Amino acid sequence: MKLKFNLLVLAALSLSFTACKYNAAKILARPNANYILEVESGACYGTCPIYTFKLNENRKLDFKGGRHCAFEGDTSIAISAEDYQKLKETLINKGFFGMDSVYDYEEMMDVPNYIISVSDPKDKFKTQRVRGRVEYPDEFGDLKTDITDLLVKYGMLGG
Repeated sequence: MKLKFNLLVLAALSLSFTACKYNAAKILARPNANYILEVESGACYGTCPIYTFKLNENRKLDFKGGRHCAFEGDTSIAISAEDYQKLKETLINKGFFGMDSVYDYEEMMDVPNYIISVSDPKDKFKTQRVRGRVEYPDEFGDLKTDITDLLVKYGMLGG
């Protein structure tokens, strides 16, 4: 009896954790749902741009640029509502909330960390944070490309 109860509890817990991941995508898919996006691009031995930024629910992007960025230092800009919405749709369509939290191969030395974190300003879903260095899904690579394109468009990175 105790074993059945423990298995039932374990099954319920695993379903609740899985539901949390997909609950975020459902909440974010609502037309008026907002999000906060934070990104960190780390160093490599070459010319990888080093930066962090936070995009808040008011579409304000706080950028901290380092080496190999078109803009070094701290700046804040507002992005368009269209770009904010497009990025939200990309996060949902690329399955960001179903990705693992880490994609890595520690033996590789010259590969920068790239971290994407999405949270809800109203705390309706748990923050999803994904760190990718190598062997990450194509969809994570697509997200990196879309984010890079956005930063190029707003003059933070060179094209």
